[in-house]
Amino acid sequence: MKLKALAALTVVLAACPCARAQTQGVEPATAAAATAATNEAEAVQRRLERARALAAIGKLAAAAAELESLRTSSADESVRDVTRLLLMSIFVEMPDYARAAALLEEAFKARAAGPSPDAASHTYFALAGQTVIAVRTHLERYRVFGVNVSDAADLPAEAKSDLDHLRGLLERVVAQAKEIREQQAGQKDATKALDATALLEDAATVRMRVPRHEQDRARWQTEVSEARQHLLASETRIASISDLPVTRPPSPAATPTPAPNTARQQNAAPRPSGNQPTANAGRPAERSAGASTQAGAPAASEPAAAAAPTGNSNTMVSVGSLAGKAKQRVFPTYPAIARAARTTGVVTVYLVVDEKGEVVSVERSEGPLQLRNAAADAARRWKFNPTVVNGQPVRVTGYLSFNFTP
Repeated sequence: MKLKALAALTVVLAACPCARAQTQGVEPATAAAATAATNEAEAVQRRLERARALAAIGKLAAAAAELESLRTSSADESVRDVTRLLLMSIFVEMPDYARAAALLEEAFKARAAGPSPDAASHTYFALAGQTVIAVRTHLERYRVFGVNVSDAADLPAEAKSDLDHLRGLLERVVAQAKEIREQQAGQKDATKALDATALLEDAATVRMRVPRHEQDRARWQTEVSEARQHLLASETRIASISDLPVTRPPSPAATPTPAPNTARQQNAAPRPSGNQPTANAGRPAERSAGASTQAGAPAASEPAAAAAPTGNSNTMVSVGSLAGKAKQRVFPTYPAIARAARTTGVVTVYLVVDEKGEVVSVERSEGPLQLRNAAADAARRWKFNPTVVNGQPVRVTGYLSFNFTP
């Protein structure tokens, strides 16, 4: 829509009567186009805000209908991407697993069929990441109500059925991630393969939390272990292909923006040597030696961001993992006490990033207590490329995850 350029042109013309006189034949049409574009963007913004509000008060079906209508009618891909992410959260929360699976499948197939493969790929990773986030959030509801999802034998039939649907969604994400990784095997640019592996790791980690039985748990533990080994083996190549400083992010994210859920994403994989963390470019993965990072879904591409269509400092946009948008990465220091105590694990840090790409605040962190401060201190010093939607920078929320291994 190029609203920024049109708005700027409108300001210039308004301030220069002489220019208006000299371009009398062209100006009215240009001004009208700018006004129409602005009005359209504002209308879309209002509809998105209404859908979010409906979801927030529990009217999920109405929110889904509004978003589906907007997705169908809008020609702006960034708007369509936003609606997809919000719809995935809503469908899982409703729950309407058939529509959630259809949305995921549509994005997966669009990678090969669409006119812009890279943009479609970014969109898929964002949506797949949001699927994992939505499932994780849905599982959290069980915990809130004191239900142990690991003890499936004692659950009522309705809960067993619900958990089976959640498992199915996660397993589909894992299968798609494996397919992408196989397709990208041997390619000169290994970024997508690494993104797929990091996505696989995150989905498998959540799937491991809802085993059908002990053998099932062991299977998914193996999947997670193999994914991390694959990421570890790729670390050398990652350092050579990355155009960013050395560090790398993965895992969950939280945000107050997207519909009924908070955003979380991706786990991490260890790095082969030394105490110094390593970083990766790419949407869903990131790592550091003593501490490793991994990033989830949305990438450095604007369409993948769960953002509103126009810039607004009061609007909080959820982008999931922030790793793919990083332009300055900082390695966390492995605390000596934690290393001596052999404390390991993934720490996920949830951030608010302003329109300039600078960290405004650390909202919270999750993971081993002895490692949280080191991860948060490093995350505060990251800098990101601004998220721009329809020509306007927006404030975002997202996460970075660091995997600490001795």
